[in-house]
Amino acid sequence: MPFHLFGHLLGPPHLHLFPVVLSSALAFAAGAYIVSRNGVPAGAARLGEKLKERVVGWRRPDSAGTNASTSMFARTLGDRGGTGNSAFEEYRAAALGGLEAEAAEFRAHLDSLRHAKDKTEFEAFLNERRDRSSDSSGLEPQPPKS
Repeated sequence: MPFHLFGHLLGPPHLHLFPVVLSSALAFAAGAYIVSRNGVPAGAARLGEKLKERVVGWRRPDSAGTNASTSMFARTLGDRGGTGNSAFEEYRAAALGGLEAEAAEFRAHLDSLRHAKDKTEFEAFLNERRDRSSDSSGLEPQPPKS
Protein backbone atom coordinates (compact mmCIF):
# COMPACT_ATOMS: atom_id res chain seq x y z
CA MET A 1 0.00 0.00 0.00
CA PRO A 2 1.18 3.52 -0.67
CA PHE A 3 2.76 5.53 2.14
CA HIS A 4 0.18 8.30 1.98
CA LEU A 5 -2.51 5.94 3.25
CA PHE A 6 -0.72 5.72 6.59
CA GLY A 7 0.02 9.43 6.83
CA HIS A 8 -2.73 10.00 9.35
CA LEU A 9 -1.01 7.56 11.72
CA LEU A 10 2.50 8.99 11.41
CA GLY A 11 1.78 12.69 10.87
CA PRO A 12 3.29 14.94 8.21
CA PRO A 13 6.52 13.54 6.72
CA HIS A 14 8.62 16.62 7.52
CA LEU A 15 8.09 16.10 11.25
CA HIS A 16 9.92 12.76 11.06
CA LEU A 17 13.13 14.62 10.26
CA PHE A 18 12.90 16.90 13.29
CA PRO A 19 14.48 14.45 15.79
CA VAL A 20 17.35 13.73 13.39
CA VAL A 21 18.08 17.39 12.80
CA LEU A 22 17.74 18.22 16.48
CA SER A 23 20.07 15.43 17.59
CA SER A 24 22.63 16.41 14.94
CA ALA A 25 22.56 20.02 16.05
CA LEU A 26 22.95 19.02 19.69
CA ALA A 27 25.86 16.71 18.86
CA PHE A 28 27.59 19.49 16.94
CA ALA A 29 27.04 21.96 19.78
CA ALA A 30 28.35 19.47 22.35
CA GLY A 31 31.43 18.78 20.22
CA ALA A 32 32.11 22.48 19.79
CA TYR A 33 31.78 23.01 23.53
CA ILE A 34 34.18 20.15 24.33
CA VAL A 35 36.75 21.44 21.83
CA SER A 36 36.49 24.96 23.23
CA ARG A 37 37.03 23.70 26.78
CA ASN A 38 39.61 20.93 26.30
CA GLY A 39 41.20 21.53 22.93
CA VAL A 40 41.05 19.24 19.93
CA PRO A 41 40.85 15.51 20.77
CA ALA A 42 43.82 13.41 19.64
CA GLY A 43 41.82 11.44 17.08
CA ALA A 44 40.50 14.57 15.43
CA ALA A 45 44.01 16.05 15.35
CA ARG A 46 45.38 12.93 13.62
CA LEU A 47 42.54 13.02 11.11
CA GLY A 48 43.27 16.68 10.41
CA GLU A 49 46.97 15.91 9.87
CA LYS A 50 46.13 13.13 7.40
CA LEU A 51 43.77 15.40 5.47
CA LYS A 52 46.40 18.16 5.41
CA GLU A 53 49.00 15.73 4.00
CA ARG A 54 46.61 14.78 1.21
CA VAL A 55 45.76 18.38 0.37
CA VAL A 56 49.43 19.42 0.38
CA GLY A 57 50.16 16.56 -2.00
CA TRP A 58 47.63 17.96 -4.50
CA ARG A 59 49.13 21.42 -4.66
CA ARG A 60 51.50 22.59 -7.36
CA PRO A 61 55.12 22.39 -6.23
CA ASP A 62 57.23 25.51 -5.82
CA SER A 63 59.51 26.44 -8.66
CA ALA A 64 62.51 25.84 -6.40
CA GLY A 65 61.51 22.33 -5.33
CA THR A 66 61.07 20.52 -8.63
CA ASN A 67 62.27 17.01 -8.07
CA ALA A 68 60.59 13.82 -9.23
CA SER A 69 58.86 13.13 -5.93
CA THR A 70 57.09 16.50 -5.76
CA SER A 71 56.66 16.99 -9.49
CA MET A 72 53.24 17.97 -10.74
CA PHE A 73 53.80 15.65 -13.72
CA ALA A 74 55.03 12.66 -11.71
CA ARG A 75 51.86 11.51 -10.00
CA THR A 76 51.54 8.04 -11.47
CA LEU A 77 51.87 4.49 -10.26
CA GLY A 78 55.47 4.48 -11.47
CA ASP A 79 56.43 6.82 -8.63
CA ARG A 80 55.36 4.26 -6.07
CA GLY A 81 57.94 1.65 -7.00
CA GLY A 82 58.48 1.67 -10.74
CA THR A 83 57.03 -0.37 -13.55
CA GLY A 84 59.87 -2.85 -13.83
CA ASN A 85 60.69 -1.76 -17.39
CA SER A 86 64.02 0.06 -17.26
CA ALA A 87 63.78 1.44 -20.81
CA PHE A 88 60.40 2.95 -20.05
CA GLU A 89 61.66 4.34 -16.74
CA GLU A 90 64.56 6.10 -18.52
CA TYR A 91 62.24 7.50 -21.18
CA ARG A 92 59.75 8.58 -18.55
CA ALA A 93 62.43 10.28 -16.45
CA ALA A 94 63.72 12.17 -19.50
CA ALA A 95 60.22 13.18 -20.60
CA LEU A 96 59.24 14.35 -17.12
CA GLY A 97 62.50 16.26 -16.77
CA GLY A 98 61.77 18.04 -20.04
CA LEU A 99 58.25 18.85 -18.95
CA GLU A 100 59.48 20.22 -15.64
CA ALA A 101 62.05 22.39 -17.39
CA GLU A 102 59.40 23.63 -19.82
CA ALA A 103 57.01 24.36 -16.94
CA ALA A 104 59.71 26.31 -15.08
CA GLU A 105 60.49 28.28 -18.24
CA PHE A 106 56.81 29.01 -18.76
CA ARG A 107 56.40 30.21 -15.16
CA ALA A 108 59.41 32.50 -15.63
CA HIS A 109 57.87 33.84 -18.85
CA LEU A 110 54.57 34.52 -17.07
CA ASP A 111 56.44 36.33 -14.30
CA SER A 112 58.22 38.52 -16.85
CA LEU A 113 54.89 39.32 -18.54
CA ARG A 114 53.35 40.28 -15.19
CA HIS A 115 56.36 42.46 -14.42
CA ALA A 116 56.13 44.20 -17.81
CA LYS A 117 52.41 44.84 -17.36
CA ASP A 118 52.96 46.23 -13.86
CA LYS A 119 55.76 48.45 -15.16
CA THR A 120 53.64 49.94 -17.96
CA GLU A 121 50.73 50.55 -15.58
CA PHE A 122 53.05 52.25 -13.09
CA GLU A 123 54.63 54.41 -15.80
CA ALA A 124 51.15 55.43 -17.01
CA PHE A 125 50.27 56.37 -13.44
CA LEU A 126 53.43 58.47 -13.11
CA ASN A 127 52.76 60.22 -16.42
CA GLU A 128 49.19 60.99 -15.41
CA ARG A 129 50.34 62.31 -12.05
CA ARG A 130 53.05 64.40 -13.69
CA ASP A 131 50.51 65.88 -16.13
CA ARG A 132 48.06 66.66 -13.32
CA SER A 133 50.66 68.32 -11.12
CA SER A 134 52.15 70.35 -13.98
CA ASP A 135 48.69 71.66 -14.84
CA SER A 136 47.94 72.70 -11.27
CA SER A 137 51.26 73.96 -9.90
CA GLY A 138 53.61 74.37 -12.80
CA LEU A 139 56.20 72.13 -11.13
CA GLU A 140 56.94 68.68 -12.45
CA PRO A 141 57.88 65.91 -10.05
CA GLN A 142 60.98 64.00 -10.98
CA PRO A 143 60.36 60.39 -12.08
CA PRO A 144 62.22 57.75 -10.09
CA LYS A 145 65.60 56.79 -11.48
CA SER A 146 65.87 53.19 -12.58
